[in-house]
Amino acid sequence: LYAKICVFKYEDLNLDGVYQEGEPTVSGVFIEIFDSTMNLLVSGNTDTEGKFCYDRLWRGTYYVQESVPTGWSTVDVVLKQVVIDERGEQINATFLNARNIDLSACKYEDVNGNGIVDSGDMPVENWRIDLFAWDDVEGWALIDSKLTGPCGCVVFENLDPYHDYKISEEGMLDEEDGWIPATGWETEVVFIH
Repeated sequence: LYAKICVFKYEDLNLDGVYQEGEPTVSGVFIEIFDSTMNLLVSGNTDTEGKFCYDRLWRGTYYVQESVPTGWSTVDVVLKQVVIDERGEQINATFLNARNIDLSACKYEDVNGNGIVDSGDMPVENWRIDLFAWDDVEGWALIDSKLTGPCGCVVFENLDPYHDYKISEEGMLDEEDGWIPATGWETEVVFIH
């Protein structure tokens, strides 16, 4: 009696790591199916329905693995164990990924002191903006720093959307004399996934 393993690939739109109806399928993701001793049985890409299936399998333990596409992240493991029991039915494995994100920050000099970014305010070039990621052991860990360009902005690209981030200028404020935050503006912004 033959059984079948089907792998389903979805985009985790709400970043909760659980598939909900309505989350879109992802095609073209490379999938591998291995036997119990990790010998490759078959590989291929998910179809337009986000599915890759292989049948003609006997009862036993198998492993399915996804290759997370470039520009995506996963909250789950990329190698899952699948057991086909004596019933010999179709066994499904689901993988969820989310597209990576970009975070940007801009620094302006509030020329008229009104606390509003308006046409008279000047972008500040060469101002260091720090990016931190939350670590459950270490707390906020510095992962990147960039200097603003002529537009006064920086962009931190291709970030894992399953992490929490903080963008801060506090380190630069501590180093530069004569700068104070404009009324009503934060020197740190936290992004919770």
